[in-house]
Amino acid sequence: MHKLLAALSLVALAAPAVADDWTWTRGDTIREATYLTLQLVDWRQSCEIVKHPELYRETNTILGEHPSQSELNRYHIAAALLHVGIARALPKPTRDFWQYVSLVIEVDAVAHNRSIGIRIPF
Repeated sequence: MHKLLAALSLVALAAPAVADDWTWTRGDTIREATYLTLQLVDWRQSCEIVKHPELYRETNTILGEHPSQSELNRYHIAAALLHVGIARALPKPTRDFWQYVSLVIEVDAVAHNRSIGIRIPF
């Protein structure tokens, strides 16, 4: 899934834009905040995977099945910063596409973790 996101981001960066396409909207902020919230939930769920490797395996191929806590933290910090940076760099409607695809991926990750019994620990 992350390879798909990387490929889509390359396509999105190649799209032409006009001046009006660069305006950041309230909708952009809402989508980005929602993505970051879901990513935070995903990170906290993944912390449970790290704490209980005998019960769970990480499905993120970038992290591997049993990442360390520091690897997990670095990944999620970098992913959050990269996501915001890419969203800010993209013109509309490519930005919208980037944000919606990312939201679907994060919802899927959180839902999968929940389906295997990982609560949302806060």
